[in-house]
Amino acid sequence: MNKQRKITKIIDAKTTTEGEGFTVHRAFPNQDIREFDPFLLLDEWVQLIYPQARQKERLIILHLSMKPGSKFIQEIPLDYNAFTYVIRGKGLFGEEKKFAKNEQAVFFERNGNPILIFSSEDSEDSLEILLFGGPPIGDPKVRYGPFVMNTEKEIQQAIEDYRNGRMGKIDF
Repeated sequence: MNKQRKITKIIDAKTTTEGEGFTVHRAFPNQDIREFDPFLLLDEWVQLIYPQARQKERLIILHLSMKPGSKFIQEIPLDYNAFTYVIRGKGLFGEEKKFAKNEQAVFFERNGNPILIFSSEDSEDSLEILLFGGPPIGDPKVRYGPFVMNTEKEIQQAIEDYRNGRMGKIDF
């Protein structure tokens, strides 16, 4: 087996109220992970097209529910960034078995291939996580509040869109 990826950081998601009063548990953006190059665009789930490479790159997006005491290994290409978000339960991550629980994000170094996840043996509930992996985009990043864009001009446009209700609406 190849060298396992080490954990770089575990952060708590911040609970915020957004839009028309929806509670959101947001792990991004976060000052604690400024060095993490995002690769996930939520409006493009299956494939991303990078203009600089003019090729399609596959994302890894897994929703896992693990019974207590189980182990999961996922191969991730060496040049991909990877992280998990714990939806429910508690587990141990990486070969160093760092503990993380619900509403925490676990970030892995790009120093190895497989990712190891262990569901806590002493837990009464399953460990439910989302696992993401993808190539870093490498574009410039400008952050402001919940917005992450490539330029200051795009940030200003996002703020204007948000203020004018052009960010979408969920009707119930």
